[in-house]
Amino acid sequence: MADKFVSDILALLCSHVKLERDRGLQALEGKLKDTSNFTSDIQQVEDLQNSLIELVTSTDGAWETRHGGLTGSKTFILNNLGSDDFCETLRKKALKLMHDDEARVRIASGEVLGALCSMKGTGVFVACCDEILKNVGENLERRLPDPEEVAEGLVHKLTGSEKETGEEKHKKTDAAQIFHDTAGWKHLETSMRCLQSVIEGCGRAFNEYITQDLLDLIFQALNHTNRFVRETGYQLCASLVSLGRKQDESSEGTESVMIDVKENAILKHGDQFSDYLKKGLSDNWSQVRLAASVATRQFFQTLPNKESRERFFPKVLPAMCLNRYYVAEGVRIYSQQSWKMIVGTEGKHLVEKYITETVEFYISQTKADNHAVREAACACIAELGTKVSQDSLRSHVSELLQALVFCFKDDSWPVRDAACVACGNFVLCFPQECRLVE
Repeated sequence: MADKFVSDILALLCSHVKLERDRGLQALEGKLKDTSNFTSDIQQVEDLQNSLIELVTSTDGAWETRHGGLTGSKTFILNNLGSDDFCETLRKKALKLMHDDEARVRIASGEVLGALCSMKGTGVFVACCDEILKNVGENLERRLPDPEEVAEGLVHKLTGSEKETGEEKHKKTDAAQIFHDTAGWKHLETSMRCLQSVIEGCGRAFNEYITQDLLDLIFQALNHTNRFVRETGYQLCASLVSLGRKQDESSEGTESVMIDVKENAILKHGDQFSDYLKKGLSDNWSQVRLAASVATRQFFQTLPNKESRERFFPKVLPAMCLNRYYVAEGVRIYSQQSWKMIVGTEGKHLVEKYITETVEFYISQTKADNHAVREAACACIAELGTKVSQDSLRSHVSELLQALVFCFKDDSWPVRDAACVACGNFVLCFPQECRLVE
């Protein structure tokens, strides 16, 4: 058994109170850094790792016990401690706990596997990949016992009616779709976060394991009908596309250490990534847009040179440009920062260079289901009228004005207001062309 001080720390790690668990983790980290006393005593280290395994394999029913064992084991591993037998036992236990009923235990198990990958290399991923990918794949589709009964129950709760009319049949369909689109998806999010932890743990060495099968699985999540699944998918995608570089965390503008261009899997599959990044940057849900914005910044910072970035600008640049005016503040500020980091002072020149793609995207966004997207599209069209050279925009004035006129009929007054401002800009800058628009 571990000494009394360590036993007290382990008790804190397994506490029902989060503050006490955090305090226990902090105390354990301090204890493990005491190389002159604690970690130099082989017996104490062995006792501690045995105690951690006991916590991880506990069957007392309290999830805090398993969670405490996992978080303690993660700290233990990251301090470069633990025998090979300990690590292998922990790997097997963590894989089992990926299916635990408590989400926090599932997340902690993924973090342990990520820590093992960080310290032991990609061999841990090879040993775990089949189980992890199978877990993600199985959870991508919800299996409801009876979707019709679930939908009928939702309608009954909302309306209080018992007899089903034609109108209520329509309501039942809508209720089922709302449930499908917005509810959580059991273990899917934690399974994908586990995969994300493993990818981050492997670092650049994971590059050789980026296969089309893995990408198809991730892209399936990005196409998912449920917004939470799409958001988690883009968070995973952000970790994946950042593997091509190793950047100094203290400065986002520092030079990156790149993987060889010929072996860079992100660049090799760049066309697929750019297609899905554009899709995420155009999503109707702000949280998905933000996750896709993070992935987009990581993607462009991973690319090795200016030429490789410009290869993907026609697809992604218009969406990045529009999100600088998006109503949701988090998306807007992050997009403005990304724009400065990626295009610098070349923004106007690049928009003019890809003006056809930009105009087509802006017009498509004026027809989006989300009023915030339509408002941002009108604001961006207004910006085109005042900041882009008239010669590059002249041939597109007619179609842009038609889109703005359509927005005059919008149900949302901020969209109508933005459309009015944009039309005013175009009338001032292109008086002749505006007269020809009916």
